[in-house]
Amino acid sequence: MKTSTSAYCPKFGDLAPGRIGNGTLEYDVPLNASLERSAWRLEGLKVAGKLRVKEGVKQGVLEIRNPTSYVYLKSEAKLQAVVGPGGSIAVALSDNNGLDWQEVVRIDASGPRQIDLSKLILRRYDHRLRLAFQGAGTGLDGLSFHHDVQHSQRPLPALDKGQNTITFSAGPQEGTISIEGSSDVANKGRQLVYTDFHPQSRNLKERLLIDPTKRDGELSYAVETPGDMTRMTIATHYRARDPRGGWEVQVSFDRGNTFKTVSRCKGPTVAFGNLVEVTDIPAGTRAAVVRWLGTTGYNATMIFNHRIDAD
Repeated sequence: MKTSTSAYCPKFGDLAPGRIGNGTLEYDVPLNASLERSAWRLEGLKVAGKLRVKEGVKQGVLEIRNPTSYVYLKSEAKLQAVVGPGGSIAVALSDNNGLDWQEVVRIDASGPRQIDLSKLILRRYDHRLRLAFQGAGTGLDGLSFHHDVQHSQRPLPALDKGQNTITFSAGPQEGTISIEGSSDVANKGRQLVYTDFHPQSRNLKERLLIDPTKRDGELSYAVETPGDMTRMTIATHYRARDPRGGWEVQVSFDRGNTFKTVSRCKGPTVAFGNLVEVTDIPAGTRAAVVRWLGTTGYNATMIFNHRIDAD
């Protein structure tokens, strides 16, 4: 697919001809001791080259997270299922950080299964798959994922004629939980919208516009991470036409009992962006609340887009 990048890419030393295309992400889930470190959730299951429900346990649960830097186009999970007498494997998917789950299929017989997840993850950047195992002897002998993603050539090394040397480095291992949804709920079904992340709001109309009959408005999200938070990045694209209008970006690390202002999105502006990085996070923190507290100035104060990244 030809894009407008073909006009400016060469100016930045990019030899790629301005195309985008499909890439592939494949994950063969290791059913060994390393799964205890890589699985999002592993409960009531024993791992030793295969996965089985522990003796005396009514249900075992495995959750695998699949994040990507580029949107998913197609996705397939392959299972080598083992189902004990009267047992089953319930497969469910979440595309909103585990807040909601949709059952995909229930497996009640042993054998290979291919599960098409494409319709559930199209245009998503992240999803989690949950497998709930019931019955003695129930488990897996194999689990893998195959994803097709829409990939940009821009971050890939451009290879010219002759010998090419590619070097790279990596920082410390860390993960990121992101909250980002369209501010227009009319987009629901085509992509995630902000309400899919269960925010609390006050005095906000469609497209996150503060009700013009009110003086202020509020939008907040709860954020949870599986490990200690080290950093939060909060982005806001907003409007505040009146100099009295704007948004305060606030965070709470005590479940919303107290808040601290970390940035201000000031007016007057028709459209402006604000990005703030929060690093003074109390040790051991794994839950936070991010809040936008807005004042109208009586003239079209709103949020166009917003995003939270918790590392």
